[in-house]
Amino acid sequence: MLTQEWEKALIEDYRAYRLGRLLELVCRQLERWKGGRVTPNEMEQFMDEIYQESCVTQNISRQRRDRVVNLIQWWDREWFLEWIRAHTLPSGGGSGLDTGESGGSA
Repeated sequence: MLTQEWEKALIEDYRAYRLGRLLELVCRQLERWKGGRVTPNEMEQFMDEIYQESCVTQNISRQRRDRVVNLIQWWDREWFLEWIRAHTLPSGGGSGLDTGESGGSA
C-alpha cells in the first residue's frame, strides 16, 4: 500500500469512528428522551454538543492530509495505536508518526 492510500484509509476510518461514536450517543439520548428521562433543555444542550463534535469531524476532511494524520495520532491516541497495529505502515512512509514503539517515530 502506498503512503497516500494508507493515510487516506486512516482518515476515512477515523471519520467513521468519530461519526459512529456520535451516532451511538444520539441513539442513547433518544432512548432517554422517549423514556421521559431528559428535559427539553437537556436535549437542546445535548444537540448543541453533538453539533459541535460533528463540526470537528467534518473539519477533518477540510485539512491537509499530512496535518490530519498527525492530529489523529494525538487526538485519539488509543484508537490510533489500535488502528496502526491492524494497518501496516507502507515501507518508507509514516515519517513523523509516533507508533508507540520504542524510539517513537516509524
